[in-house]
Amino acid sequence: MIRLFLLLLCFSHFLAIPTLLAFDAKDLSRLLKTGSCDRCNLIYAELEGSDLRKVQLKKAMLSEANLRWANLAHANLQGAVLDGADLRSANLSSANLSKAFIKKTDLSRSNMQLSDMEGIYAVDANLSWSNLNEADLRSADLSGAILLGATLRNSNLYGANLKGAYLEKVDLSGADLRKAHLDGAYLVGAIWTDGRLCKEKSIGRCVH
Repeated sequence: MIRLFLLLLCFSHFLAIPTLLAFDAKDLSRLLKTGSCDRCNLIYAELEGSDLRKVQLKKAMLSEANLRWANLAHANLQGAVLDGADLRSANLSSANLSKAFIKKTDLSRSNMQLSDMEGIYAVDANLSWSNLNEADLRSADLSGAILLGATLRNSNLYGANLKGAYLEKVDLSGADLRKAHLDGAYLVGAIWTDGRLCKEKSIGRCVH
């Protein structure tokens, strides 16, 4: 009897999964009509190329959403959940992404210049060739993130976690890396904060 109960419980949980993974059509309509949808369920939403400038999406659920080429300039995404989302080539300039969850999110070739990313959780995120110039990344968790060719000129990385991050050819000129954690970070070919090139054996530190 106990075994049967457990099987039924597991089966009912399995049946509930699809509804949990789908976005709420009413929430999506509200966002597109009003530009404001804090705490909305937009999981797996198709928003490729959408004009979402200055939208309010604080603490919204956007896991696995398609936001490729979307214009999110000046958007408020504070505390939003964007894990696994597609944000390739998106415009997030001057957006508020503080304390957002972007684990394994693809932000390659995106524009995040002047964005507020303080305390963001970006473990294993793809930020290759992205523009992070003058971004606020204080206390950000970028461990294991891929930042190949990204530009972080004059960005604030005070206390950021960059352990194991891939930073080949990244431009860190003028960046604030005080108290940042760089254990195991790959820095070969990176431009250091003083403008000098990091040569071979630049693992965990920049070797000039």
